[in-house]
Amino acid sequence: MSAFGFSLIFAVNALVFGIGAGASIKFKTPRQSTFFGSVGLLAFSVALLLAMLLGAIFWLYECLVLAMLACIGTCFSSSVALAMNEAHERAGAASALVGAIIFVLGGVVSPLVGMGDIVVSTSLIFVVCGVLALGFCLRFMQLDDTSCQ
Repeated sequence: MSAFGFSLIFAVNALVFGIGAGASIKFKTPRQSTFFGSVGLLAFSVALLLAMLLGAIFWLYECLVLAMLACIGTCFSSSVALAMNEAHERAGAASALVGAIIFVLGGVVSPLVGMGDIVVSTSLIFVVCGVLALGFCLRFMQLDDTSCQ
C-alpha cells in the first residue's frame, strides 16, 4: 500500500471515530452509550480475531476496525462525561484521571501487540480490551444500582 493510501485509510479511521463520538449523544444517557460501545467493541473484536485467524482479506479487516472505532468513539466521550458527572466538585480531575488511565493502558498494550505473531497478539489484545471495557461498564452500573434499559 502506498503512503497516500495509508493516509486515506488513517483519515477514514479518524472520521469514523469522530462519528462514533458524535453518535453518543443520541442515546438517552451516557450509561447507555457506554454500554452499547462496550458490547459493540467486544463483539467486533471477537469478529476481528476470527477474521485474522482465518486470513481474511484486508477490506474485511478494515470494516471490522471501522466498526470497533465507532464503538470506541461512543465509549470515550460518554465515559468522560460519566466520570465528570460522578465527581461534580472535581470534574476536571476526573476527566484528567480518565485520560491518564487511557494513556497508561496504551503504554502497556503497545509492547504486548508486538509479541509473537502480530496477527494473533493484536487480535487478542482487542478482545481483552473489549472484555475489560464491558466488565468495567457492568460493574459501574451494578455499583450505581441502575440498568442500561
